[in-house]
Amino acid sequence: MGTRFVRTAPILSIGLVAVWVLGQILRDRNWWTGLMFYFPTPVLVAWLLLQFKISRTSRRLTLGLLIAPLGMLLGVENQWMRPDSPTGENVPSDGSENTATSETIVSAAATDGVPMRLIHWNLARGVMGWEKQWRHIESLQPDIIVLSEIPEKLDTTTLTGFDVLVINGMVVACHGSMTKSGSLVRGGPLQAWHVTCQLSEGPLEVMIADMTSRISIPRDPFLRPFVALLADRKIDVSVGDFNAPRRSLAFDDLPAGYRHGYDAAGAGWSYTWPVPVPFLAIDQCMVGPRLKPVHYELQSTLMSDHRLQVLDFEWLREN
Repeated sequence: MGTRFVRTAPILSIGLVAVWVLGQILRDRNWWTGLMFYFPTPVLVAWLLLQFKISRTSRRLTLGLLIAPLGMLLGVENQWMRPDSPTGENVPSDGSENTATSETIVSAAATDGVPMRLIHWNLARGVMGWEKQWRHIESLQPDIIVLSEIPEKLDTTTLTGFDVLVINGMVVACHGSMTKSGSLVRGGPLQAWHVTCQLSEGPLEVMIADMTSRISIPRDPFLRPFVALLADRKIDVSVGDFNAPRRSLAFDDLPAGYRHGYDAAGAGWSYTWPVPVPFLAIDQCMVGPRLKPVHYELQSTLMSDHRLQVLDFEWLREN
């Protein structure tokens, strides 16, 4: 390595860690702190490990700088053991999990312990091939499907066996009829809709969302009213591409009884974008008090730049 790099790399590392620390403390309170908060922890850790390997004169400094981001990566942003299910065993999904890279129910059939499966996937406009994407979705045997960034000319008849609702670049499909609200969050950058899926087990209240990827748009002013809608509308599950991390301030303050699918029933590498080396957790799944998350996982494929979310859940019995 050149002498100039050896001299400047430690200074750059100190600056990057300082930005990262401020971002983790302040998070997305406003636009500029949000920019610091979105600096990916895995990228910082990778940079510091690289510097530790190639630099012989600043290893002690680099090791000191590495402690906080490595602790965040291993102990906060990811969990490595799946939480115990309070009333039953975790149910494995049909796909393989990639770990590297009280209100309740209406129907007796809904309490028989057989989980239902919801998947959410950002299709990246189908540029990798919608037919292949659909074959993979179908192989997972979902009961409810939510798709973001669908192909411009998506043929909904492909989704055989499902009733399909197309909403402004998103799709909701289920084995039952559906009704939808109008757009719920004013202002444009965050689009959200309330969809009621009339399933044989009873109505499932779903809220879908899609946030702009433009980094110039602050997230918090739009995420907070969205989160408030979860309880106001008695939403059972909400999924979407929020282009905001799971540890965003709004997502860290969910209404009582709501939790992230990953926190409740997931394990492994929690980041969802960009495949094949995801380092930002921007696709979210939030579960309400009427449901028990049984299993949650993220799948990486080469058919989209986003990982696919799989949630298996059961209806909770009435207290």
